[in-house]
Amino acid sequence: MITRTDRPQSAPSHAPTRRGWPAPRRSGQGFTLLESAMTLTIIGIGVLAMVEAQQAFIHSNLWSSHAAAGAYLGGEVRELMRGLPRHDPASGLSGSPVAFGPETGETTVDDYDDVDDFDGVIFGFNGTNPGPIDAIGRLIPDLDNVGAIVLDENGDPVGMAGWSQQVIVEKIEPFDTSIVRSDDYYRVPPGSDDNDAPIGANGSGLPPLTVDAFPLRVTVVMRYTPNRPDAETTEISRISWIVPRD
Repeated sequence: MITRTDRPQSAPSHAPTRRGWPAPRRSGQGFTLLESAMTLTIIGIGVLAMVEAQQAFIHSNLWSSHAAAGAYLGGEVRELMRGLPRHDPASGLSGSPVAFGPETGETTVDDYDDVDDFDGVIFGFNGTNPGPIDAIGRLIPDLDNVGAIVLDENGDPVGMAGWSQQVIVEKIEPFDTSIVRSDDYYRVPPGSDDNDAPIGANGSGLPPLTVDAFPLRVTVVMRYTPNRPDAETTEISRISWIVPRD
C-alpha cells in the first residue's frame, strides 16, 4: 500500500533555476576572499582620507596661530617705539662715519631713547637682546602646556621659544619713500641748516636736507624656528611704518 506524507519534498540542490542554471551553493560560513579584500580596501581609503584631513587641519591651525603671534609681536615693538624722536635728542645723528644703531653705552632696550637706536637689533631667538619683548620692553615669557610661565635654572622667565623680532631702520626720501638713502647721506654739509644750500645742492636736483632731516622707515620682521634638529627659520610676518620729519 502506498502511503502519502504531508511533508513537502525539497527540490534537489542541483535543480535548474528559471534561467536554466544551477543555483549557487552558499555555505553561510563567512565572506569570500574577494569580498574581504574589497572591504579592507574601502576601509583603508576612508581611514587614509581622515588622517590626511586631520593633518591638513593641524597644519592650517598651526599657521594661523603663528600668524596671530607674529602680528602681536610686531605691534608690541611698534607701540614701544611710538613717540620716540628719530635721532638722539642730545647729540643728534653724529659719529664718524654716521651710522644708525645704539650709541656708546646703550646696551639694553631701556637705554634706547630714539628710533635709530633700534636699527639692526634682534630681540629673542639667536638675537642681540633678550626677547621677544612687549610694548614696555619687558620679556614676553614662554608658557608650558598648562599655561604656566617657563623658568630657567635660576628661576628667571624664559622668552617665547623660537621667536625673534628684528628691527630695521632706513633713511628714505621724503618725496619718494621707495628710495632708501645711506645712513650718512645728506644734501647740506654738516653744521649747516636747510637754508644754507640752494635746491639742487649735491647734484641731486632735490631740496637741501641735513643728514638728520630725513624721514625714517621702520620694519619689524618676526621669525620662528621650531625646536627640532635641523629646523629652518621661517619669516612669519613683518610690519612697517614711516616716522615723518619733524
